[in-house]
Amino acid sequence: MTKKNQILLILAITLSVPLLIVATLFAATFHFNGKTIPSQKYLDKNISGLSYQELNSKLSLLDNKLNQTQATLVHEDESTKVFLEELIQDPSHEEVLKSTLFYKGRPTIAQLLKDSFNSQKYYPNIELDQSQATEAISSKLQNLTPTLNASIDKNGQIIDSQDGLSIDMENLQNQLENYLTKKDIINVDTISTQAEVTSKDLSPFQANIDYLKENSLTLLISDKEYELSLFDNLDQIEFSRDENESIQVNLSTDFITNYLNRVVRPDIKIEPGKLTLTYNEETEKVDFESDSTKGVDLNVEGSIDAVNLAIQSQIFSAQQNPIYLSTIDLEPTLEIDPVLKEQGVTELIETGYTTFRGSTYNRITNINVGMATFNGLIIQPDEEFSFNENLGPVDASTGYVPELVIKSIGTIPEYGGGLCQVSSTMYRAALMSGLEITERDNHSYAVSYYAQVLGHGLDATIYPGVKDLKFINNTGYPIVVQAYAEGTSAYFKFYGTKHIDRVELVGPVNSNYRSPGPQSVTVNPNLPAGTVKVMDNPVTGFDSYWQRIIYDKDNNKTTEDIFSDYRAVNSKLVVSPDYYDTKEEPSTPESI
Repeated sequence: MTKKNQILLILAITLSVPLLIVATLFAATFHFNGKTIPSQKYLDKNISGLSYQELNSKLSLLDNKLNQTQATLVHEDESTKVFLEELIQDPSHEEVLKSTLFYKGRPTIAQLLKDSFNSQKYYPNIELDQSQATEAISSKLQNLTPTLNASIDKNGQIIDSQDGLSIDMENLQNQLENYLTKKDIINVDTISTQAEVTSKDLSPFQANIDYLKENSLTLLISDKEYELSLFDNLDQIEFSRDENESIQVNLSTDFITNYLNRVVRPDIKIEPGKLTLTYNEETEKVDFESDSTKGVDLNVEGSIDAVNLAIQSQIFSAQQNPIYLSTIDLEPTLEIDPVLKEQGVTELIETGYTTFRGSTYNRITNINVGMATFNGLIIQPDEEFSFNENLGPVDASTGYVPELVIKSIGTIPEYGGGLCQVSSTMYRAALMSGLEITERDNHSYAVSYYAQVLGHGLDATIYPGVKDLKFINNTGYPIVVQAYAEGTSAYFKFYGTKHIDRVELVGPVNSNYRSPGPQSVTVNPNLPAGTVKVMDNPVTGFDSYWQRIIYDKDNNKTTEDIFSDYRAVNSKLVVSPDYYDTKEEPSTPESI
């Protein structure tokens, strides 16, 4: 190659490098459009240039890898290795998803260059699983002397307690958080701990323990009776203290669970019947057909609590009472029309449940008519469902009868009184299904019917043309509504495809109580002399607060507040002209 050509080649390369860099940066602006900005890391792994969905998937993958990481634990002169999943709950990257920076659109080259030099590091939120960590560490480090409460041997003799060492959980939590950034060894610090229950605590009750050895516990459920003998199993009883320093008695969970599953459960379990969902082309609704066999199973958790309480009463109070075990209802097996199944109606999503014990005949009539109106409806994906738009006319022609509603002059009869029981039940189904609530009002004052299940604060009042219940079907699939009443219980069941893992309702927290005001009296000139009609009884006002926690399929949670403001209601009278007059303040009408 001639010297001239060499110079031209060097010149071409020199000019092409900047052009190549510019071209690369220009292409990068398209790649980063709407994605995470450069120089962001999670657990020291690059998370730049990802969409929200890609980021969530990558964070989940990195969380799983973190769980499988082995850490070195050291206590005194001992060391061992444990997987982090043996010490912690599942890592949460929810806050990281909220904090990670995204471009809102296509960035400029200048933005890319600037952001490339502003590094961001993120780490998951990790929480120590104290029970799991104690078990894992104690099994691998021999120098940890366990603290043991007093216990009973097979023969009913009391075994004394043992003081020992417990793990300093607060220090361990801090070291685990530091481990994420430093990957250093984890020093297990210990605290000297004393047993909560000693032989001195149990000795006065030796006679009661002996009685328990010689006499079986009587378990009752339905029309069946079982005898649970602890003759050779007194060593399965465990003692501890609760937050009030009271001694608690528990049978070994494995022992009592095995007994209930082996002896009791096979006797009382009834497999549920079949529920058929069929699409009706004529009505464009869904028909439900059931063989009416109700499924029943043993409530194992509740039954264990009942057994433990009975043993505690026998040991410390010498009370020998039969133990009543409890059951749970089983949902029927579903047979779903292929037409519905193809659209994504595959399972029961959730159930809304209320009771209306103490209702009048007219109120019960209106509730049943209202429930039938919504039975079989299909709520399409992304549809904003309106209770009032689907309710139809509320008058005698549709089967409704006069019953109490809340009006400005008091609580008076009107067609459809009691429909709020229907809307409140549907509201609870929508809440538990994780649907987006777009309109909901609580009653102006607290109504006792809606507190019979879960307490106040989860009611939804409606009045056509004034107040409505609305929510959006954000599941991505149709929702089939089943609505019915059994006795004085109301149910709304939503069928479709679950788009979340679960919903938790936390509450109620009631506060800001307000006393009723002075009695209000209205004169009606048409009433005979000496007439007094009670329109409202006094009701205390208060605020009620709930939280709805929605967990998605990756266990990330979203928290929403539910606030209800119930006004205080003074006593209201309507009287004849020979009584005195007071003014009334108008209020919005509501169904009760």
